[in-house]
Amino acid sequence: MALCPNVETMLLTITDCNGGGEATELHHFAKRLGSLEDAAKLKRLQHLTLCSYAADSFSIRNPAVRVILSAAPALRKLVLVGTSWTGNRHIPRPFYINNFVPALRNLTTLELINSKIEYDWDGPEQNWNGREYRTFAKVIEMAENLKHFRYLSCIKDDGIDHIPPAYLLKALSPRCETLEAIEISTDDMTDYGDSNPTYPYLMVDRSKLEHFHSLHTLRLDEICFCEHVDFYDLDTPEDIDWYCIHHMLPPAVKHLTIGMDSDLRTVLNDILWLGTAAVDGNFPALETVHVILQYGPDNETARPAVRKRAASVLDLLEESFEGSGVKVSVDPVPKICSEHGSDSEWETEVGSDDE
Repeated sequence: MALCPNVETMLLTITDCNGGGEATELHHFAKRLGSLEDAAKLKRLQHLTLCSYAADSFSIRNPAVRVILSAAPALRKLVLVGTSWTGNRHIPRPFYINNFVPALRNLTTLELINSKIEYDWDGPEQNWNGREYRTFAKVIEMAENLKHFRYLSCIKDDGIDHIPPAYLLKALSPRCETLEAIEISTDDMTDYGDSNPTYPYLMVDRSKLEHFHSLHTLRLDEICFCEHVDFYDLDTPEDIDWYCIHHMLPPAVKHLTIGMDSDLRTVLNDILWLGTAAVDGNFPALETVHVILQYGPDNETARPAVRKRAASVLDLLEESFEGSGVKVSVDPVPKICSEHGSDSEWETEVGSDDE
């Protein structure tokens, strides 16, 4: 690293864990970095991706992460793939926010891909303020220039649920004046085969978004905000209020992306009502509406049928938004996350601001 003082982008892959739960490759890299001291300062590093394929959960509390981030004062984009916020439960580590400050001062983009912030659905309500939440909230608090936040995850095989989107937004609230783009999508929130409870206090509504005064790009899955996501269980579905998006969407948002289950398409009528509202001039800032039809990642045979549904949904959207000036689009996407964090959709909408 002493020979590469001008490096601006770095991808570190973590593939091996020893018996102590440490990521050995990263550990040796950080040890070498630390031994070089000032000579190894990553003074121009702007984009760092830590991608973990370790058998055990890899934590941001790992000392190696601290060494690397403390050497990167110019960091603007941090992508964590496959990490956790507490690490191995049997090897608890303290979290010292001051060790992360050098890398957080100039950070504008934080992406957490398959990097679960845990939440105990069966615990008392006050558990949302637990260890993982506090760690995450500290990072957000210190990232004073944060503009883009992305949380995409679909890991469910460990039986641990994600922190609800409403609580993510609460943790992000200290950056309400700087955040321009928020993207939240978790398989916990889109898996209709599961029976996770939906509580009113977990739903995302306008009161949880309206204080983000700079927000112009928003992505949410339908179950994060849709009040009638279980409307098939209602006795009188004809009495449903199809204005969930209308009630949730801040009027200043320019680019809206909605994740929708390809089979149920529960929020489709709400999107069509949004089109009517846009035609009436209720959302003058809105420029694009993008719908993601989500389907099972292991069901490749469903892809042709989902593509046909996407074409049908696009026809409905174009008809509903006609005359509004809003550009609409639909993509069928498996419920699976990008391994390295960034996809063309996100880069097109918000990536250019970081260049």
